[in-house]
Amino acid sequence: MKRVLFLVLVLLAAHASAQVLSPFYLVGVRPEVVSGTRMRFYDGAATAWGGGGLVQITIAGPHAIGQYLETDVSTIGLNGRDAGGLEDGHFYFYLLKSETTGEVSVVASRAIFYSDVVLPPGGPWAMRKLPYGHPYRSQLGGLTPVHVAHWPQPSITFTDSQYGAAWMALANGNGDGAWKIVSLSNWIPDNARLAHLITEVRDGGLGVAGSCYVRSYGGQPTGILVGSTSPSAPFSFLSLEIRTNSHREIEYRCTTGSRLWIQVRGYSMTEPS
Repeated sequence: MKRVLFLVLVLLAAHASAQVLSPFYLVGVRPEVVSGTRMRFYDGAATAWGGGGLVQITIAGPHAIGQYLETDVSTIGLNGRDAGGLEDGHFYFYLLKSETTGEVSVVASRAIFYSDVVLPPGGPWAMRKLPYGHPYRSQLGGLTPVHVAHWPQPSITFTDSQYGAAWMALANGNGDGAWKIVSLSNWIPDNARLAHLITEVRDGGLGVAGSCYVRSYGGQPTGILVGSTSPSAPFSFLSLEIRTNSHREIEYRCTTGSRLWIQVRGYSMTEPS
């Protein structure tokens, strides 16, 4: 019995060691929006490729505030953005550790790839791209508040999303029966391809019934039925998740009697970082 228990403990220890050494290891470092320019990352650890090889990064050091790091995209440098201006777009977040001083920080970047990040002085750096992208839009007040679930494979819900122009990817989509493209790129970052939407189908006022459909790409000839209307039943709603293409686009079509509205509620991170 003792021998069996010993073997179990050895296997568990080996598993934990292998997990720590995995290049995909990430625990904690969960993001939270503090204001329109500030993002907070809570205590945690990750592995990153840098310098002599695989390095474990733990949030600690002079820039750590309690149990988190705070990044302000209105500034450039450590715990700010790497370069460029504050035009509308998306930020991606890179955990950095100086191999000289051991200091840990987070840098926000427009760069999708490691090689395009503008690194601050103080390196060489071990780096880890966090599995997260966030929209920065003046119409949303900069970095908009979100609810982050299922970290570190997060599902993101826009806290302030509501029935209004800032969240509408499509308004009054017409009903001529042809497939048309809808861009979700104002809300959905490049490394997220699963969009969370609310659709509303309204009667077109032409005295006939109609239906609206959405699809991820042209290989889905029918698409997903999101609602049908008639003069006696003038609207319908649906909440759904749908995969987007690499441009963060979907397609829709409505038959003659209906019109379509699409509201963006959030997204899920689906691409490796």
